[in-house]
Amino acid sequence: EIYDLDDIDELAASIEQVGLLNPLVIDRDNQVISGNRRLEAVKVLGWDVVEVNRIDVDDNDVVKLIVHHNHTRIKKYRELLREYHSLNDSHERHQGKRNGGKKQDRREVIAKTIGLNRTALTRLLSVEKEFPELVERIDEGAITLGQAYNYVRRNGGKTNQSKHGETTPIPVSNELKKSVADYFDSDDLILL
Repeated sequence: EIYDLDDIDELAASIEQVGLLNPLVIDRDNQVISGNRRLEAVKVLGWDVVEVNRIDVDDNDVVKLIVHHNHTRIKKYRELLREYHSLNDSHERHQGKRNGGKKQDRREVIAKTIGLNRTALTRLLSVEKEFPELVERIDEGAITLGQAYNYVRRNGGKTNQSKHGETTPIPVSNELKKSVADYFDSDDLILL
């Protein structure tokens, strides 16, 4: 699952008022490509029947289509990370596919696909790797991606990013991780 199924009751209320404006999109195996939240909302409403568009899609393209159908969705950083990891895994499984003879930077291509620039994606991945608990704090609005990334850069971590985007290992201590809450001056930061 890439996306969180939140605000279902609000969506159900909207569907109850104006109806289902967009049908669900499913593949030949009845996997929902677009509309998981809508499906949950109509279940809450007790609907027995829902309009769908069935598309014939190659299994290799399912993840790409799911991300494409959710392109305009307002996403949490955790969801952007799930999109990245799902697309990256899909790219790795299909490395042998030709791309017109052009060599492409996979991270650049995926960043563009999920609506981030390469720098923001690289910073987000760095935060996730070093202090994954900060991603939730970013999603809550308690800190920004820039603040979290600056914390990682200033306090080291398991890797350090060069100006060319490569990461190199450096040591990290448990005391350093415990200092995250102090750095952000937050008593309610939960460290995992």
